[in-house]
Amino acid sequence: MNIGRILSIITVLLFSFAWQANSCCAYSGGSGTDDDPYQIANVGDLLALAADTDNYDKSFILTGDIDLDPNLPGRRVFASAVIAPGFTPYTFAGVFDGNDHRIINLTINGSDNSFFGLFGFVLGADFKNIRLENVRVNAGNNSDQIGGLVGYCSNTYISGCSVTGVVEAGNGSGSLGGLAGYCESTNISDCNNFCDITVGASSDYFVAYIGGLVGYFSGIVSECNSTGTITGADAVQYFGGLVGYADGDINNSCASGNIDTGASAIYIGGLAGYSAGTVSDCNSAGTVTGSDYAQYFGGLVGYSDGNINNSYAAGDIFTGDSALYLGGLAGYSPGIISDCNSAGAIICGDSAQYIGGLAGYSAGDVNNSCAAGNISADDSAQFIGGLIGYSSGTVSECNSAGSVRSGDSVQSFGGLVGYSDSDINNSCTSGNISAGESAQYVGGLVGYHSSGGIYRCFSTGDITDGNNAQNVGGLVGIAIGNISECFSTSAVTSRAGAFYLGGLAGVAYNGVSDCFSVGAVTGGDSSTSLGGLVGYNYGAVHNCFSVGNVSGGTAPNSGGLIGTNNGGSINNCYFLNTSGANNNYGTPLTNVQMKLQNSFTGFDFIGETANGPNDIWAICESLNYPKLAWAFDGNCPLIVSKCTVTAGSKPNTDSISISGIVGISPYDFNDGNAIEVTISSEDMYSFVKVFDVNARTYNKGKYSSSVIEAGTKKSFAFDFKTHKFTFAVSKANLTKLSCPITFDIKIGGKTNTATIAESIVNGTKPIPIKLLLGVRDSLGIYKSTVKRGTKPSTGLLSVSGGISVQDVNDVNMVNSGMVVTLASSTYAIPSSRFKAGKGKSFSCSKVSLSGGNGIAAATFNFDKCTFTLTIKNTTIPADHGLVDFNVVFTGYAGPVQQINLP
Repeated sequence: MNIGRILSIITVLLFSFAWQANSCCAYSGGSGTDDDPYQIANVGDLLALAADTDNYDKSFILTGDIDLDPNLPGRRVFASAVIAPGFTPYTFAGVFDGNDHRIINLTINGSDNSFFGLFGFVLGADFKNIRLENVRVNAGNNSDQIGGLVGYCSNTYISGCSVTGVVEAGNGSGSLGGLAGYCESTNISDCNNFCDITVGASSDYFVAYIGGLVGYFSGIVSECNSTGTITGADAVQYFGGLVGYADGDINNSCASGNIDTGASAIYIGGLAGYSAGTVSDCNSAGTVTGSDYAQYFGGLVGYSDGNINNSYAAGDIFTGDSALYLGGLAGYSPGIISDCNSAGAIICGDSAQYIGGLAGYSAGDVNNSCAAGNISADDSAQFIGGLIGYSSGTVSECNSAGSVRSGDSVQSFGGLVGYSDSDINNSCTSGNISAGESAQYVGGLVGYHSSGGIYRCFSTGDITDGNNAQNVGGLVGIAIGNISECFSTSAVTSRAGAFYLGGLAGVAYNGVSDCFSVGAVTGGDSSTSLGGLVGYNYGAVHNCFSVGNVSGGTAPNSGGLIGTNNGGSINNCYFLNTSGANNNYGTPLTNVQMKLQNSFTGFDFIGETANGPNDIWAICESLNYPKLAWAFDGNCPLIVSKCTVTAGSKPNTDSISISGIVGISPYDFNDGNAIEVTISSEDMYSFVKVFDVNARTYNKGKYSSSVIEAGTKKSFAFDFKTHKFTFAVSKANLTKLSCPITFDIKIGGKTNTATIAESIVNGTKPIPIKLLLGVRDSLGIYKSTVKRGTKPSTGLLSVSGGISVQDVNDVNMVNSGMVVTLASSTYAIPSSRFKAGKGKSFSCSKVSLSGGNGIAAATFNFDKCTFTLTIKNTTIPADHGLVDFNVVFTGYAGPVQQINLP
């Protein structure tokens, strides 16, 4: 038995007896039952509880704040736990209700000991609503089971408790937590830790279970939070922002404190170092930092032996050389990961292996999850993926967006998965990939795919490698399994000595079907086996095409579709005739042919049945290359090339004309479906017109219909061959139309949409629609020129734009003078100098301004809502930057605009 611990207990007893010398009862009230708990109101009551082991199975309630500051009279620094320091049968098994009162400044300094905290050893207790503030626990070397609230507990409930302060221990210590050190069969709920935790280097003396909230637990942790930082030295293990080692479930909990460890640290996680149970609805945000030989590092969980659901990790991970099993969410996961995402970056040194934006190594299925953080590794890295480094489970409905970068001699690099030996379905990646010299097995989606299939996946990030790269593909570096209904837009670029490069796959063994690629494939000197779709092919390739440019390869082992074919069959495959060499693998097509459905023999397009009922392909005829139906939204391009808007001089005389091209997706244009055209903007209710398609309006590939409704004329024309359309409305009320305009054409139930910006309206000198329609007494500027001149009265002001008035019929500038303001200067044009033109247009030229401040020329056309104004030989104000500009005449005072003075 430890003599120091016995002396500590004796001291507590003597101190509490002295405190209560003048007291007639043990506590400040109560009888110790659940209905009438003992009342702990002051330090004396608390120390009486510590001394009275016979009451360790009773109920207690805190009725006031207690300050244990050792600098106050009668207080002290404790050498062990205050209550139940750990000697059987002196274990606490009662109820302690903090009643949301505080216990402040608890200070414990121990050495080579165990069971530290307010409570040391607890069995079957119930703690609730305890608030510990400014706790300072220093347990020394080779200490174990250390917490702010409790050192060890079993079969206990802890709820609504919180701790702030510092908990630390020396070398060889284990089981530290801000709230609790080691808890078995315990439920912890709605608790918070704000303590910073520090522990020395690990040894064989204790296993270092270190957690922000609890070091080790079995049971359930739910709705808990930890914000404290955790710092450890070399060889530490089981470090977690919330829990070090979890032999139970963690639900609805989070951690945001940073974790910093030394060399050879293992099982380190932003939320949990090791989790054997389910982690669900949790998140972590702190950075996780290690040094060389780091293993099992995760933004959320270092090693997850259970499932992870609906959880999120945002913290970055930093390690040194020879790191293994690093993941933005989980370092190593044999369980299922679903509905999770991670956003932190991962940065590690040489010889890193099993590194993934979401999981470093995943042996279970990963579903509906994503990763957005960038990954950076140095030379000799292996099994690196934007989502998963090494996957032996099915990956489905996942995506990654971060870049993946490495040094020389890397292997199995993928935008989504580095190495996969199972299925990958309905997944995609968009991050760029870059590697140094002698890279192998590099793919936009997966680097090395050893078994299973890749189905309905795509990649868009570009791939760049150094010299002597091999087995590099826009989607997959090397594929043993089948690739079907996939595509890649990734560009693949390597240098001298590269071989087996493909826009979709570097090497394909078992087959590629219903796939396409559009990215360029570029090699260097002595490169070979470069293909727009596949670099080196062994299997069956059918119903595929590629259009990306292939360059740098050595003939004849480079081609527009396939670089080298080793016994594989190639059927119904096509490539753009200008993209690469024709080495008789696939059929070359012109750019025009590549946009026609009938060019692709054997393709199962939507709407046709000769090639099957599965509707695998879709096309916007004559406008785009074919697309896979699963990735096609049913809408073809709508391009507006011209939009003319005119404001009428009377109500319901506005007009608009829109023309351009619109794609038609695969359906029968003449099947009786209506055409619906819609114009809308932020300030205007939608203007909708439905045109019927019938034998009268549609004939020989052309459609034309015109109707007059309530005096408004509406027309729509379409050429099925050229895809050109014109839509016009005249004698209409469009007074609230403004830019940008949303323009929709709905044909056969499918909508094509375009946004018409102000730069398109009315040609190269657009007049804001708000000036043309609906907003009167307004002013807009689309061009201004200001030159100061080298001498006084030699400046130039030239302005043109749009102008509208409330009632155009009342405008007569011949009878009204005009004043122009520019910053602090004014320029007045007498009314007698304006001349009336056609309609509502007025102009003047060579007018000497009042006061001799220059010569003006101006034109105002209120029918077209335009004006030009030039003032020569004038003095420009001394102001610089944006200044006010306005025009005022009788019956009009437009809004102030701004001009930039040099």
